[in-house]
Amino acid sequence: MNKNFGKIRQLGHVVTDMDQALEFWTGRLGIGPFFVTHDLRFPDFHYRGQPAQSPCVSLAMAYSGDMQIELIHQVDDVPSAYTEFLSAGRSGLHHYSSWFAGREDYERTRSWAISRGFNLVMESRPEAGPRLAYFETGNPAAALFELSEALMPAIATGMSAVQQICAGWDGSKPVRTSADR
Repeated sequence: MNKNFGKIRQLGHVVTDMDQALEFWTGRLGIGPFFVTHDLRFPDFHYRGQPAQSPCVSLAMAYSGDMQIELIHQVDDVPSAYTEFLSAGRSGLHHYSSWFAGREDYERTRSWAISRGFNLVMESRPEAGPRLAYFETGNPAAALFELSEALMPAIATGMSAVQQICAGWDGSKPVRTSADR
């Protein structure tokens, strides 16, 4: 996958209880601190090829070395890749993500995936701001693959700051907001 989708930079986990997941990752695994954002919606959202209402999610992000760990908790029942995953009786690792710094590389990779028969499950395609897309890989038991424009300068700066904080984390204040950076 690295050759075609790019470097994997994130492991995304869908959870049913954010507090419990945060306690597991920070307390049991010692990974953190996690930076949490609540009530996030995706602009210009599409689900299974159709414009749709965006799910409302809480996201938590931390780093383990160069790998970002993302926890996703959908707080409503709007159809999404997350509700599909949970409805199938699954929880935990949901997707791998490759990141792009701009539209051209992102669009080229997105087009390549579609041309090779990867099924586009959901995406956010705003005119301004980062895009993301989730693809099924052809194996129903496998994690999805996400493309994200997370290396766009405004986002990459924040991600880098979080990564530096995680690298020096002493175990204090395991759950934070972006204002805590």
